[in-house]
Amino acid sequence: MKSIPFKALDEARKILELPDRADISLIKSHYRRLCRKWHPDRNAERREDAHAMIKKINEAHEIIMELVKNYQYSFLKEDIQRWADPEGWWRDKFHQSEWIGGG
Repeated sequence: MKSIPFKALDEARKILELPDRADISLIKSHYRRLCRKWHPDRNAERREDAHAMIKKINEAHEIIMELVKNYQYSFLKEDIQRWADPEGWWRDKFHQSEWIGGG
């Protein structure tokens, strides 16, 4: 796996106008929207700027997709329970009732 510096990843996120947390469908929709917006055929009067921006958008998308394609998903029962019910996972994991006089 190729290491991606955080600064490059953060810059790519900003170019694609992504929030701090995004799923693959949001990444894809932002990428497509920006490609349509900056397509040189839609920006005939600013064709050079459009070409430069499309290049930046494509490079940013490649950086983000490099991270996404190498992400390792967990199918462990504990990880899925934490995702499905984070409060319940926390409560079960640390037996909160014992700490607050419940047992």
